[in-house]
Amino acid sequence: MKPPPSSHRSERSWKTAPIAFAGFCTVFIGSGNSAVIATPVLVAPQASSHVSPTITGRLDHTVSDDNGRYYETHTFEGNAGEVLSIELTSDDFDALLALISPNWEEIVAVDNDGADGTNARIVITLPTTGTYTIAATSYHMGEIGEYQLEWRMATPADQEIALATKLDQQALSLYPTGHYDEAELLSQQSLAIREAQLGKEHPDTAQSLNTLAAIYYSMDR
Repeated sequence: MKPPPSSHRSERSWKTAPIAFAGFCTVFIGSGNSAVIATPVLVAPQASSHVSPTITGRLDHTVSDDNGRYYETHTFEGNAGEVLSIELTSDDFDALLALISPNWEEIVAVDNDGADGTNARIVITLPTTGTYTIAATSYHMGEIGEYQLEWRMATPADQEIALATKLDQQALSLYPTGHYDEAELLSQQSLAIREAQLGKEHPDTAQSLNTLAAIYYSMDR
């Protein structure tokens, strides 16, 4: 990755992307899915000396989409195959994070609460080389406030935690359809990863336990 990153209030509307921002919010929020959409690829991160500074920004009434969600965008130069962790945190609003490919061809990843609490995290292997855009916004319409954004090369632990989130979400989508055995296996894998990486007392570990308990309840265990 090439420094420096840039940060700005975008004059380029989300509507210039093939997937309109309003449509993206409707699909994502309507699905109730808080997992990282882009599948993490578990490979060793490429060597890089670049770590982004922590950017402090603020959502206000300056830039908004058609649904009344305020947002800011930030850009960075990325290389195909780099594995990144991007995190958006805020004490003022429920964070929603999106990564847009070079030339605004597609939204390649989105997350609502992949980090602790109502914060968002994306862990992704960049598919192409070019200038990527990070969109920082809120899950709920009309929310404003300060936020912190940073991105860096993902560690193996970052990738394992992202995988655990993906497995948990898959389990949650499978067991209501009666695929109990497959859901149980995925939930057990998610729980094992979270216990190893985060510890037994972490809220995400508790989430995996809750998912597994719901599966067992549905199986009358």
